[in-house]
Amino acid sequence: MGTGPGLVWGSTGMQGWRTSMEDAHITLPDLGGPLAGIGMYAVFDGHGGKEVAEFCEQHMPAEFLHLAMQSRDILTALKGAFHRMDDMLRMPEYFDEIRSYRNSQDVGPASSGGNQPSEDLQNSIKDDMADARAKGCITKEDAETILMKMMLLRRMGAEEATEPAFSVGCAAVCVLVTPNDIICANAGDSRAVLCRKGRAVALSVDHKPNLDTERYRIEAAGGTVAAMRRGQITTYRVNGNLSLSRAIGDLQYKTRGHLPPEKQIVCATPEIVCHPRHPEDEFVIVACDGIWDVKSSQEACNFVRRRLLRKVPLKHIMEQLLEACCTSDPRKSMGLGADNMTLIIVKFDQWQTDAVSGSSCACTVS
Repeated sequence: MGTGPGLVWGSTGMQGWRTSMEDAHITLPDLGGPLAGIGMYAVFDGHGGKEVAEFCEQHMPAEFLHLAMQSRDILTALKGAFHRMDDMLRMPEYFDEIRSYRNSQDVGPASSGGNQPSEDLQNSIKDDMADARAKGCITKEDAETILMKMMLLRRMGAEEATEPAFSVGCAAVCVLVTPNDIICANAGDSRAVLCRKGRAVALSVDHKPNLDTERYRIEAAGGTVAAMRRGQITTYRVNGNLSLSRAIGDLQYKTRGHLPPEKQIVCATPEIVCHPRHPEDEFVIVACDGIWDVKSSQEACNFVRRRLLRKVPLKHIMEQLLEACCTSDPRKSMGLGADNMTLIIVKFDQWQTDAVSGSSCACTVS
């Protein structure tokens, strides 16, 4: 919880049913210096591990500030900051830092035996397979466990030969609140929504592989989009694996040297939306897809707004929203409501006090 120029903000997270928390976030109500009066609020939804999400949390504000001072244009700097994260993830001087963010359960205990975590995982898979042969059958749960271990082993082997962000990435949604504008940069399937007089106003578009523009780029770069059904739910995956089409990291999908960053199979290029601030602006919700899988943008706005009007503390509202989105039984919900969840709410003072004047998107650095 905190305050900024003309606003109050809060953030919270929930691990949910996942074995680890892979999200990270930024809440900086005033960037200071040449960007004084501008706040940055971002959610990084990690997949394959938390390394890239944590890396972005640590480095994106400083890189954005540096690029803004160079270009003197906030929108150019914001786009550049997303691409800059990918550039830094490729640099060997950052490899140790990236690995330091890795979940401990991803790599097992430290050992002087060099490649011990990989060997332990291989042995674990062999033991699982031996148990299945001894029983004469394999349950769905056993198969899922073995598959998960095999995917992790493949990831570890890839990382030993290449960059630590080779098969780890994060969706990234970043909102800048300036005195005159609300600016959102999004790459992935997290989402930001503005509540304006009770109406949900989209600040971002979920980047899913089956969107026409995303599919065209993926296939033009040599990738594929596969539809995978589980019960009544259809998920579209890049190369049969990644369920979003834009992300920071995931360098295995960004190896086409003849193509620019925005035309890779998976790209980190953000879509940027700029809305002039309006007296009827009430609050902004920035959250990962674990929340949007369960509630629509309007439903989330209604949930928060009703409680704000009843003077429920923002902290309690955020906790109640996550509780409402978390499933009590992942099997019955087909996995919906079982994901990590990270939530930021930025409430504007003018909703209850003075209004701010609207303007066009003024995005230069003074």
